[in-house]
Order: sequence, then structure tokens, then C-alpha cells
Amino acid sequence: MKRTICFLSACTLYFAISCSKPAKTDGPGEPGGPGNPGNPNPPAQEQPAGEGVKADAGTPDGTPKAEKIIGAAGGNLTSNDGKVKVTIPAGALSANQTIGIQRISNTNPLGTEHAYRITPHGQRFTKPVELAFQYDNALLDGTPPHGMGIAYQDDKGMWVALPAEVNTTAKTITVATTHFSDWDVFRGMSIAATMKKVPASLTTLIMVFDDNNLLAPLVPKNGRYIPKDKNLADDEYLVGWTKNGAGMLNGAGSQAYYTAPNEALGPPQNPATITAEYRPPSGGVYMLAIEITTEKGFLDIRINDGAWIKLEPVNATLIDGLWSVSTHQVPNSQKGITFFWRGGKGSHNFDLTSNIVLAHDGVTGYASSYTPPNGNEVIPSPGAITITDLGEKDFFVDGTFVAYKAGVQSDNSKTVKLEGRFRVVKRW
Repeated sequence: MKRTICFLSACTLYFAISCSKPAKTDGPGEPGGPGNPGNPNPPAQEQPAGEGVKADAGTPDGTPKAEKIIGAAGGNLTSNDGKVKVTIPAGALSANQTIGIQRISNTNPLGTEHAYRITPHGQRFTKPVELAFQYDNALLDGTPPHGMGIAYQDDKGMWVALPAEVNTTAKTITVATTHFSDWDVFRGMSIAATMKKVPASLTTLIMVFDDNNLLAPLVPKNGRYIPKDKNLADDEYLVGWTKNGAGMLNGAGSQAYYTAPNEALGPPQNPATITAEYRPPSGGVYMLAIEITTEKGFLDIRINDGAWIKLEPVNATLIDGLWSVSTHQVPNSQKGITFFWRGGKGSHNFDLTSNIVLAHDGVTGYASSYTPPNGNEVIPSPGAITITDLGEKDFFVDGTFVAYKAGVQSDNSKTVKLEGRFRVVKRW
């Protein structure tokens, strides 16, 4: 079954998959990455680019350019950040040539980190040249090494994927080419969640994508490998989901739902590692993993700049335009807090109807209002509730409050400075 994910910008991407003879590495490698899914004998020459998405050329990011003169005897050059190595064999050049590697912005819709301009642009070689890209866990971001690919930008501005070989010992992704251009590493497969940090007891959707966007098997066409489509995987190719850690996992096909535990537990329970096993029809077994962290939130108060008192927040709710936050009741104690405000992000001055704080430290109660000595009128405390985030991205409401003259329960004419800081789950 196919399900189109239209909100992803990469859904419109069509890489042209060209084929060349895989490069050799100095350690155990394995062909069969995104550009070469199990094809043991790809064509020796790079094929013309097919359909693709035209993109602007990248621009230098200010990193110094690495340069070296290399001649007929061959040689190698490494980028100044150590991420890319160019190896030119003897006989590939007939005369001395200045070879350069310039780090540039990445315009590949599926690219990772930086792209690299290898010069002279358009330089051709009589023997294949090896380009080796170094990778680390941050670059993989849950993608298995053999799910990564290498692409170059052609003269029409199209990003074209080439067969690549992965060396998991050296942590390199290598490609063979007979020309220079702009190059980058892209995630041929990936796993993503709508939230990687999940409020306690809430649920996040996890999805697996493959090659030029989603889990679409690559099929040969006109001598090249091109994506069959741009949809989520056929469920039959996702053979299992597993969880290591707390929470609940419900996975079926290319999607899974993870529900965080009621509390944010410590290691090894938090974060939980979710793994999807993918077996594409082209062969191979790919394990894609993602870490999901459960966040509990917090709510602290203090009196007259004293020590912070930690309380257990319930959540933030919105009813008829009025927000409210409360805490769990402490057994055998009155300790807790409830506060209200009306409005969105920003500061909301205390009043007697909407913007109110009622707190108890276990000994004394406080309120965001007071009665002046020898007076009868109740006056809102100077100060405000300030909301810095209403959970638009992560479902947490963040903010602070300060009442400079909070009334004391036993004698409302006495005042204290009452402060609070909070990060609580948003509910409706």
C-alpha cells in the first residue's frame, strides 16, 4: 500500500541515478547503497542525467580553500575540514594541474551539512578519480551507513546520484568519477519523528524514508537506476519495529507510533531507541534507529529570593480563552500552586479576574493580590505572568511569573515577593 506525504518538500525530488564502476576502498566495503542497489555490474561510464530538480549553485561559506598541484604521477588532496579526500591515480592527468576543494552551501534538497566544489570545474580525467567523504554519527542521524549516497550537480543544475561504496571501518563513503563538479553526501534512507522530545504520556509518529525521498525501491530503467515513486514504503518491506527503553510502541509497515511513559525516567530507560528493520526487494537488511526522549517538564516557586521549591506540574489547559496550570497535590500537605492567565505569548499583568496566582509552600499560602494596611480594598500585585512559548513546536508551555507584593494568607496586608518558573505540557 502506498501513501503520499505531500507536505514534505522533498516529495517533488527526482534524482537521476547514473551508474559507474564502484570505487575501491582500503578496507571492507559493500556496494549497494542508494545509487547501486545490488547491481553487481553497473555500466562503466556515467550516464547522462535524467529528470531532476534544478537548484542554484552553492556559494563558498568562508572556509579556506584547499589547493595542490598534481601531475601525471597522481596524488591526493584533503579538504581543510578533513571531510573530503580526492585521490588521483597515476596517468589520470597528462600535465600538472591545480586541484582545489572549496566548501560551499548545500542546495541538494536531500543533502547533509555542506557541499564541496572540487576544481577545476568540469575537469575530465582519463582514469577514474576517487572521492571519499568522511562520515560520523551526527551526519548519519539514524541512517545506516549503507543508506547514504553521493551526488553531484551537473551543468543544468540537477543533482545526480552516483553508485557509492561504504567502508564502515574507515567511516567513508566513496565514489569514482571522471569529472569534477559540486558534490555532497545525502541520506538515501532516513528515519524521522514528528517529535524527538515527547512530553510524558504523549505520542509521536515515526516514519521511514528511502533514497531520493521515501522508501521507494530503485528499479532499472533504460540502463539507469531511478526511483519508482516518491511514497512511503510498501508495508511488506518494513519487516519489524523494536524498542529499547520505556514507553509503548505500535509499528506497522513504514510508520509507527511511540507513546512516552507517564514519567521521564533515567538511563537506560530514557531516551528510548526505536529501530525499524527494512529489507528492500533489491537486497540487504537496513536497521534505521532513532532516539526519542521523554520530557516531564517542571514548575518551581520561591519566596523572597529564597531557594527554589520544586513542584509537580499537571498540565496547561485552555477553556474559553482562559489558560490554567496546576500541580499535583502533595500527600499530607497543602503545598501546590494554581495560576491562570488570559492571552497568548507575552506578559500579562496581574488582575483580580483572569491573571491570578495562588500558591502554597507547605506552610503558608500566597496570592497575587493584597490589602494595604488600614485598607479594605484588594489590589492586584505589581508583576505579571510571562509566557515565552505556547507549545507551537513541542507541546510545552514555557514561562515565568513574579508578584512583587504577593499577599500572605494569614494576613493579606503582609506581602512577599513570589516567583515562579515553569515548563508544562499543553492540553486542550
